[in-house]
Amino acid sequence: ATPLHTAVHYGRFNAAKKLLEYKAQVNLWDWHKNSALYYAVLYNDTPLAELLLQHGASIYFYDTAQDNDEIHDDIFKRNVLAVAAFNKNHVLVKHLLEARPHSAPPSAVLEMMINAALV
Repeated sequence: ATPLHTAVHYGRFNAAKKLLEYKAQVNLWDWHKNSALYYAVLYNDTPLAELLLQHGASIYFYDTAQDNDEIHDDIFKRNVLAVAAFNKNHVLVKHLLEARPHSAPPSAVLEMMINAALV
């Protein structure tokens, strides 16, 4: 894991902010192939997720290491948007949708999860 992953994992906003100010690479994966944004979304840490998005975090990095958890689906494979929708974190869902290029519509399954999260 990178220092940025560690800061996000432990919810250390100021440490993550300082690392990003010093040009930490926001889209690196850890050994599970997870991005720092994935962990921020997984832990429902909206301020950290917003900070990472402001520094160019990609919403398309996802975990492929675990194939047997309750939100696994071949369509989205624990995409950060799917994780936020699964957690019903409507604030993060909205921010992640804004960060998503408009040319990439979500799958039908993910669309249902997003709609449920926004209710």
